[in-house]
Amino acid sequence: MSTKEEPKQDSIIPLNRASVYAGAISPNGRDFNLHISNDILPAWISFEDTLDGFSYGPYLLSPSDSIKIMFDQRKQQVNFGGPSKHSFEMASRLNSLIDQAWFENSNMIDFSAFSDIQPELLSKLSDNNKKFRREVIPILDRSERITKMNQNLALAKSNDFIQTAQYFRSRVSEATFSTLMIEFYSQIYKKVFYGFYGYYFGDLTEKAPELIDSFSRFFEFMESEIDSLSAIYNPVFSPTYLKMQENRILGKSMIESKSFFEISKLESNPLIREKILAGYFLQRNVIIKEGLGDFTKFLYEVNDPQLKERLQVWHLASTPGLQVPDYSFIDDSDNEVRISDFKGKIVLINFWLTGCSACKYFNQHHLKRIVDDYKSDSDVIVLSLSLDSKREIWLKSKKSDIYSPNEVIQLWTGYEGKSSDHPYLAYFNITSAPQLQLIDQEGRLFRLGISEKTYSSIKSEIESLKENFSSTIYP
Repeated sequence: MSTKEEPKQDSIIPLNRASVYAGAISPNGRDFNLHISNDILPAWISFEDTLDGFSYGPYLLSPSDSIKIMFDQRKQQVNFGGPSKHSFEMASRLNSLIDQAWFENSNMIDFSAFSDIQPELLSKLSDNNKKFRREVIPILDRSERITKMNQNLALAKSNDFIQTAQYFRSRVSEATFSTLMIEFYSQIYKKVFYGFYGYYFGDLTEKAPELIDSFSRFFEFMESEIDSLSAIYNPVFSPTYLKMQENRILGKSMIESKSFFEISKLESNPLIREKILAGYFLQRNVIIKEGLGDFTKFLYEVNDPQLKERLQVWHLASTPGLQVPDYSFIDDSDNEVRISDFKGKIVLINFWLTGCSACKYFNQHHLKRIVDDYKSDSDVIVLSLSLDSKREIWLKSKKSDIYSPNEVIQLWTGYEGKSSDHPYLAYFNITSAPQLQLIDQEGRLFRLGISEKTYSSIKSEIESLKENFSSTIYP
């Protein structure tokens, strides 16, 4: 079958069950035609089979490409044919090299390889799993981490990679080759930069400050390497390059004790820098943690009109004092419930999800204490909104008292299949759990979220709003 409408950028193209099977040529494959206008190419394209749970890609689709792809679910293989097959084969091969390297050079310890498991390692893992904030307790000796990061970088100089690059260099266009190469390198450096800022630097600052200088020098070495590569291969159309640079900037900001916005100037290409900053500030947790100061500065710099419009909507949604949109949710009797129903009261909204271990911990150790403190306070209401995609799962979980206290008002989006499509969640960029939102007595946003999801922090915010509501001045 063929799609009747041209897909838009960043779009999902659904193919219904009947139309897919109508074109099936074997029990293991499904075929369809997808025509995409050159106006929106080049583009990265992925395929997801929601019937069987398989996904493939992403692959780089360039103008005038003609490609035939066969997904064999039984063998879990992908085969390419047609005039443009080499660009897809190159992307697939490079992804396979990375997957294999990460598997062989794992950051985990395979305990099955040891006849006697060291008790202290088990103790560390047990302690780690008990912590809601999931502080990393390193298995490696701190002095060995640079060696570990070098092992992760080794793939970029391996014979398998060099041979793959040589094979495809004359078989794909220069633009495609350049984009796929920087995408490959970016996947490697993204992981290493993330390890540095996400795990290593904070731990070193606290427990091994004498190693910071050597790690900082290694970080600078990695920066010079990726800068040299981006001078050779054009990164403008590499999505992983953007994320890699975000991780790099986060690491650099920790080393220099400066903001992400300040350090972002290390990216000399203004178009790429704009995309990196947009991706960063569109993250809900960034705004909760940092506020709107740097986001507001960046908004004045944005040149892309479509991007600016999207950022302006998110900036408004993040601004304290916003009158929250009055969308409806449903209770277990299918009655509609709106936030405006509680005007005159402080409303704390807890967003949770079945299967979320952090939600369990938060509920048990923090939320239940909050609910107990305010159960006799008619001026404070706690709403618990499930992000579950199925009503029956929500109903079962809410009775369990595991994810949310039974004493609160229990609500569901009413969106069977994909709760994130609910306009309230989409507006406030709520895609994970647990999340919190605090709304004042006039139905205005007081806090987009609370960064420290602890009993004391939440109670402090509620008490602040109770005591100072009449004098609260929003920006």
